[in-house]
Amino acid sequence: MRPTLLEGDVVLVNRLAYDLKLPLTDVVLLRFSEPQRGDVVTLNSPADGTRLIKRVVGLPGDRIQVTDGVLRINDAPVSRQRIDDYVEQEWDDVAGAQVEIRRYRYTETLPNGVTHEILGMPTTLPQ
Repeated sequence: MRPTLLEGDVVLVNRLAYDLKLPLTDVVLLRFSEPQRGDVVTLNSPADGTRLIKRVVGLPGDRIQVTDGVLRINDAPVSRQRIDDYVEQEWDDVAGAQVEIRRYRYTETLPNGVTHEILGMPTTLPQ
């Protein structure tokens, strides 16, 4: 979710946005609406129960692909515009030092008009 959300950010969620569940379970008592493209949702990982936060890009029946870093929905590439690069510091275990990582930053526009920022693949900056 970078750069929209960063590690350590506090996120408040509306647990009643889509449905009402029996407390402490996943049993749905009443459904209010369905997630839409561009919504940011939280869910539990089916693998280990870890809480995840994700952006919805596909809806039931959609075919989703990422080809060469470009999101495609139903075989159509999602529009994106390159904006300034995003530079961050990361620890490099091999070098035993901080290194700057440059990520390509884009504004992506989903088919329903919702826009958000995304980061492309990192490249290590020369020292």
